[in-house]
Amino acid sequence: ARLSTAVASPRSVRPPNRRFEPSAHDYGAMAKSKNHTGHNQVYKNHRNGIKRTRRPKKMSMQGMNCKFVRNQAYAKRGMRCTAEEKATRLAAQKEAQKKMEEKKASERALKARLTWVVASPRSAVHRFAASSPALEPDFAAMAKSKNHTGHNQVYKNHRNGIKRTRRPKKMSMQGMNCKFVRNQAYAKRGMRCTAEEKATRLAAQKEAQKKMEEKKATERANRLKELEEMKDAEKLKAANKQAKKDAQGKKAEGRFAARPKLLAAAMCLMLMCR
Repeated sequence: ARLSTAVASPRSVRPPNRRFEPSAHDYGAMAKSKNHTGHNQVYKNHRNGIKRTRRPKKMSMQGMNCKFVRNQAYAKRGMRCTAEEKATRLAAQKEAQKKMEEKKASERALKARLTWVVASPRSAVHRFAASSPALEPDFAAMAKSKNHTGHNQVYKNHRNGIKRTRRPKKMSMQGMNCKFVRNQAYAKRGMRCTAEEKATRLAAQKEAQKKMEEKKATERANRLKELEEMKDAEKLKAANKQAKKDAQGKKAEGRFAARPKLLAAAMCLMLMCR
């Protein structure tokens, strides 16, 4: 408003008050909106009480790196040892722990000595940091931000209730055999007809059904007749076999009955010869 009334000459225009002039950084900050608030989360979490989860007896290995799990199993197997071996292992472990603590203490002392040095590009700190990357700040890890959280998703899903999906009016043909689907389409297309065609088709169908039933009845009667003939043939065969067997038995009996007479005649001849 002040600048609109002034003359647009470079000498007459009074320089604006730099203290109240918004900068590009301020406009960027104004454009940013609030994306999340934790205002009502404590109330929602405590409505039904926050239950303490039961501590599992055995830690789950689900989702862990398979190589780590396998190595852990091998390590547990290798930890089975006697009391003497256990004592030597503990002593070696304590020695390694002591060396690690000494190394960490020396690194902390070195960092403490370097904190009072001015961190100019040509200072000793910069040169030391360039020679040892372990002391450089991890800017990549600091720049990483949280991209996603599943914090409020369960509440949002249950606001209107989780509905059961409606049963479809028509069955889906997805995944079915394509030949079956094609033949079914042809069959449905062939069933479209007028009332007269439908009546003629029904009459033909009934006639065919009647013929089929008659054919089945004749086949059944023929089969029953064949079975009876087979049964009679088996009976006749069994009777002939029995008659033959009886005849053979009577013949053997007659031969054995005539044998004593032959013996008596032979004895008489022998006596006469003497």
